[in-house]
Formats: sequence, C-alpha cells, structure tokens
Amino acid sequence: MSNYLKKLKSCKTGIDLVNIFSNELGVPTKLFWDTIYSLNHFSQYTSFIIPKASGGERTILIPPQPLKDLQKKFATILNFCIQEIQQENPSYLVCNHAFETKKSIITNAQIHRNKKYILNIDLSNFFGSIHYGRISNFFKADKYFKLNDKVAKTIAQLACFRDKNNKTFLPQGSPLSPIIASLIGNLLDARLVKISKEYKLTYSRYADDLTFSSNKPIHEDLVRWNSENSIWEAGDRLRRVIEDSGFKINDKKTRLFSAKQRQTVTGIIVNKTLNISEYYQKYNRAMLYSLFTSGKFSIGDKEGTINQLIGRLNYVASVKYLKQHHDMSIQEWEEERRKFAYLCAFNNKENSNRSIRLLRQAIFYKYFIGNEKPIIFPEGITDSIYFKLANKILNPNEYKENYIIQSINSELTKISLGGGTALINSFLSHAYNDYFINLKNLKIKSKHPVIFVLDYDQGLDVKDKNGKSKNNIPETHNMKDGQQWVHVRENIYLVLLRPLTLENKKPTFRNISEMTCIENLLSHISVGKIKVDDENHENIKFRNKVYPKTVFAKYVTKHSTHFNFSEFKKIFEILDEIKQHFYQNSASV
Repeated sequence: MSNYLKKLKSCKTGIDLVNIFSNELGVPTKLFWDTIYSLNHFSQYTSFIIPKASGGERTILIPPQPLKDLQKKFATILNFCIQEIQQENPSYLVCNHAFETKKSIITNAQIHRNKKYILNIDLSNFFGSIHYGRISNFFKADKYFKLNDKVAKTIAQLACFRDKNNKTFLPQGSPLSPIIASLIGNLLDARLVKISKEYKLTYSRYADDLTFSSNKPIHEDLVRWNSENSIWEAGDRLRRVIEDSGFKINDKKTRLFSAKQRQTVTGIIVNKTLNISEYYQKYNRAMLYSLFTSGKFSIGDKEGTINQLIGRLNYVASVKYLKQHHDMSIQEWEEERRKFAYLCAFNNKENSNRSIRLLRQAIFYKYFIGNEKPIIFPEGITDSIYFKLANKILNPNEYKENYIIQSINSELTKISLGGGTALINSFLSHAYNDYFINLKNLKIKSKHPVIFVLDYDQGLDVKDKNGKSKNNIPETHNMKDGQQWVHVRENIYLVLLRPLTLENKKPTFRNISEMTCIENLLSHISVGKIKVDDENHENIKFRNKVYPKTVFAKYVTKHSTHFNFSEFKKIFEILDEIKQHFYQNSASV
C-alpha cells in the first residue's frame, strides 16, 4: 500500500493534489477544476425522494457522472488514508459502524445485545449539517491530516453540493459523502466516548443514529422523562455536547427502552438474540406477493422499487444468518460472506429458511421477470467486458438501449450465478423445474428475453466431483447438431459461441482448435486472432507472454482501438434473432 496520507499532506495546492494523485484521479488539471466548480450546482444533480424505513422521507442527490467518478476516486484515496491511520491507532473510528468494511447495522446492534437499558438518539439533517466550512476546517485542523488550506478547500469543493440558496453541504447520493461524514462524525464520537466511560455506558454510532446501553439506569444528565408531553428527551449534558459538536437532535426519535420492552438498535431487536420484527417481515411478504400478482407494490404511500425490496429481504436474511463482528479480520469477514452466499444458493442441500427463499425469489424476479430490456448473461467474469466493448463499437447509436449486458454481482451469486458453465447449467435446470417461481402460473410475464451466452469449450461437458462426465449442456436442453441457440422456456434462451458439432450426442473437443472462447472473437491489429493458452484455459497467450484473463481484459479495455471486434457481429445477429423470436411468440399468446 502506498503512503497515501503522506502524499496527501505533501500537497500545497489544489494543482498538487491533481498532479500527485494523477494515477488515482485520472483527469487533466483543467478538466478537474471544470468538473468540481461547474458540476457541483443543484441544476447539475439528479434528485429523488425515497421513504425512510423509520418513517418520513430522504432526499437523494446524485451528482453528474464526471463529478461522481472523481468523488468515488477520491473516496478511495481517503479510505487508504484511514487504513493507514488505523494501523497507527486501531481505535480510530471504532465507534462508527456505517460506511466501513467489516461494519454494518448488524455489528452496530450486536454490541448492545442483552442490555437492561437502551437509549437511542437520532441526529437531525446529519449530512446537510456538514457544510463546506466544516469540511475544510476538519482537514486543516485534524491531527492526522493537517492539510494545507488550499488543499482542504479543494476537497470541500469536490465534496459539497450547492443548493438554490447557495448553501453548500454533503449530499446523500455522492460516493464521497459517507467517508467524510464518518471522519467529521468521529469528532462527536470522541466526546461521547468520554461521557460513556464516565457513566459506564456502551456507545456506538451508525451515521445519524446514536446508541447508548447499560445494565444500570441511565443518568438524567443524558436522558429524562418529560411528563408534560409524555416523551423521552435528551438530558442537558448530552444535548450540549451534541450541539457543541455542530449537530442537532431530532427530539421526536429519542427513545429509552428497558429490558421488559422490545429493544431495537438501528431497526434490529437486541433483547436476547438479534432479530427483525414480525411486522416488518410480514410487510415484506405482502410486498413480494403484490409484485408477483400486479407487478408493483407500495412502501408507505409511495410505489416501491425492486431494489428496495431486495434490500429489505437481504437485511432480514443477513440479520438471521450472516455472522458479523467488527473485531473480525478481513479474511474472517469475507469467509462469513461466502458462507452466507452459499446458504442462499439454490443448490444448497440444507433446509432454507423462508427469509432466504423470499430473497431468492425477489432477485429472480428482478433479472428474469421484471427486466426492462433484453439481458445478456455471458458465462465468465470477464466476458461482459468484451460484450460491452463490442456492443458500443458495433452498435454506436443503439448500445445504451438494445441490451443490458449483465456482469456478475453479489445479488446473482445469491441465486448461484457466480460464473461458469456448471453453475449456469444447474441454474437453468432449477429454473426449468420451477424451483424459484412457477413461471407458467405467474400472472406477471416478462416483456423481454434473458439470454445466456456460453463458450464452446470443455465447460459444456459438466463433470461430477470425481471428474466423470455428468451431463452435457447442449444435450440437456435438446440442442441439435448445427444449432447455435435454443429456447429453454418462457423468456430464457441459451446461445453458444459457435454452432454445435455433435459426435455420439456430445460436443466434440478433440483439440483446442475446436473450442471457441470469448477472447477468440477478438483480433489485434498487429498480432492477429487472440488465443487461449494451451496449458491453462484461464490464461491468454499474447505476444509470446501469458496473461490471466482478468489482466488481459483490463488491457483490452485500455487499448480497445487496437482490437477488432467484428467477430462479435455474428453473435449480435443471433441475439437479435432471439429477440424477434421472443417478441413474436409473446404477441401470439
């Protein structure tokens, strides 16, 4: 890891910031200044409102793409700086459980489990109260950063949104806002930790949610009962510390729970074991049922989105099954997430809880029923990169509209679409047998096809644990000799990168020349056709050197003008043929 903090502190001007971090930011100096000064205005942002889980609404402000890209890159730089600070001081940001790797609402709730008293305090307008001046002053004055005035102001300019009244503040929706909010929120945490130690309390913060817990009654300096209004309110000392730190309390959400009541921390029940309220889970089930029967559902009085529903269902499943603790190592954290993904997998032999099944169904709906365009599912991790490049080059006027070329993501791994022919074959078999949803009886039908594209190689011949041939994908889906695509069922299709050649009902793979991988469709202007390494098909042989496929894909992306994508034209013609097949069949039903 480079010494990012040292490099940041060495900057004396905003120009230094751009030059010293030129590799990370990747923009010329003039473009950097034009972006942060001309695009941070309210007229350039996209805004929308989403309902809060706890009631009320939240305004999301999405920056224009050039500014968003810069904010994301600088957030990565700051994240490396924080990691370096934490190596020196492991307790840095220890109370914060939001927007950090290995931390979540679950780790935030765990430390307050099984306590006799829980005090919840909500901060009002958390992001909006962190303005340009606070950000600039923080980076100048903080003992770990101590940045030059011009550099601190450049960071504040990059981070802030300017509204119609010329006020500047952190927008919710910017990739840079969470990490800066965590840094400035840490100043409040330091003061509240001192109070917590004095009163023997456990303290944590998740963004704007503050939680204190104890096995003894919490002192009235921190919380008291207002008998006149029949509400709990923050005590004078706690209120003073919070307001002196530049924040305000949302008095409507101050709560004190005893062990005899249902205690919640960031929405999670913490009385004995972590759990989610039955009402919340029942509401989720009702929303999913509405989605399957009418194609829409509501959250409160607003129409919900499929991503919101998946988030809610994933939240329930995570609380029940994903083991998380802030003291975990990165390796332990990643291993637990792998276990959770496996638990969600449809081919897991263990009995699945209803919350897991509902999550699977919602994810399946998103990609296979509610898809707003035809979706292409390439086989491998890097395949989508080539398809996107080819689509943009071959269809410059249509590439944004004609297809969604789907990359592998964490949602897809939860329904066992993590890449590779074996998983795709298993997925298709389960979809064919209505493991997820009974597609024939479903009232809502997909309006667009979903197309799996597979390499023509030995992966088509699926083997068991002992290496023996288990089945071959073309035969499973009744592909005939000479065919290149097949209709699996409903809106699901399967395409091979070359027409099928059968011998004794099995695809022929006598030698590598009979195989076609996605990289074989590429040609370099001077090297010629790209070839897979003979010894390891996960590598590419290029200019007498061997490269992992992931490394080679990055090279192609960076030097795409040096490659010829014309071989992809045949594949896109087949994809267009499939689209017509689906739309014609749908119209005749």
